[in-house]
Amino acid sequence: FSEGDATQDAITALHLPITGGRVALRMDWMAVEHFATDTIVRDMRAARDRDGEGFSTGDVYISTLVQLLPERERVPGVLLRLRLRTASGSNLASARHTDAPGYSFDLSIGKWMAGRGGWLKRWRPHAMAGFLVYQTNRIDYFQNDCLLFGAGVIGDHGAWRSSLQVAGYLGYIGFNDRPIVLRASLTANADRRVEHRIGLQGPLQDWRYTSFGYTLGLRLGGPIPLPATSDGN
Repeated sequence: FSEGDATQDAITALHLPITGGRVALRMDWMAVEHFATDTIVRDMRAARDRDGEGFSTGDVYISTLVQLLPERERVPGVLLRLRLRTASGSNLASARHTDAPGYSFDLSIGKWMAGRGGWLKRWRPHAMAGFLVYQTNRIDYFQNDCLLFGAGVIGDHGAWRSSLQVAGYLGYIGFNDRPIVLRASLTANADRRVEHRIGLQGPLQDWRYTSFGYTLGLRLGGPIPLPATSDGN
């Protein structure tokens, strides 16, 4: 939801742990989106479609996650993520995706802490910092280099989890390239193999969209360990 731009999308992800869970491969893809912009937003973005409405597919992200330091009783877990954005997004003429490559790398840290019983079994503070680079379509700046960051807390309430996070990046171009968002979610995972999650994301800076989403997660071959922090992009 955004003023002058309503978008609905279906996003798929595959998370594949290997080497006993110390390393994982991941792929994220916006399989399809439907968008409808008004003429003001269409002209501001110099989109070339006449009615400002249509369908497109998003970029494919490929990540490698490496557990540098396993979490122990008094030691937090540390995770390294290397991420590649392929030039696979469509509908550049409608100003939907840039069809340009990018990459990022970041370190995240987090640790489960004992709760006080009752509704809060345990809680997990976490933080992430890294570097993001992406190619632009500008003639004055061919790429943007950004500081990537995120922080938040996860609450374990038994059959469900709650999460509150802030995330974003700070670019050096200085024009709408410093988005920061606030995220909240509730996840139900009673049987440890099927997850149901509802989430809300709101803008804090340089971001115009408020998003609501539902996620269905399926675990095959046993439970997947929770990473040190959720995605900060």
